[in-house]
Amino acid sequence: MADLILWRHANASYAAQSDMERKLSEIGKKEAKKMAKFLQKNLLKNNLGNYKILTSEATRTKQTAKRLDEDYTPCKELNVGSSASDILEFIKWKEPLKEGSKAIVLVGHEPFLSEIVTRELFKQKEGINQAISFETASIVWLKSDTLGEVSLKLAITPSSL
Repeated sequence: MADLILWRHANASYAAQSDMERKLSEIGKKEAKKMAKFLQKNLLKNNLGNYKILTSEATRTKQTAKRLDEDYTPCKELNVGSSASDILEFIKWKEPLKEGSKAIVLVGHEPFLSEIVTRELFKQKEGINQAISFETASIVWLKSDTLGEVSLKLAITPSSL
């Protein structure tokens, strides 16, 4: 069994020289803090205290992840423009996780987060309309059983907390 927690970066300001340098807005900082608190509580409640956080190299994803834990790994494979299939191949979340981790928390971007959920839950390939879309700071928690079947554990937005 494996857990994949998809977390869209929190609200970001557009005042930056490049998209990769965009920082969290004041609203985004509050969203990220609220969702991190929710995740901390629920990771422990589900006995998933040992998790691995992966982010894109964008400032806003790293700032979002930092609200949960200082220990995160930025990965160019998760940058804006990445495809769901490439990301799923990179993270290999259904395989036994290394280093004793029990879950992967992936802090990323649209549209690949929606595409991952669509592919994993509905067995649809890319290019098909996504069944969901993530608002900023939203979380979708997927669980894979020993046969590789994926189920939705939860989906939550900052406004629903």
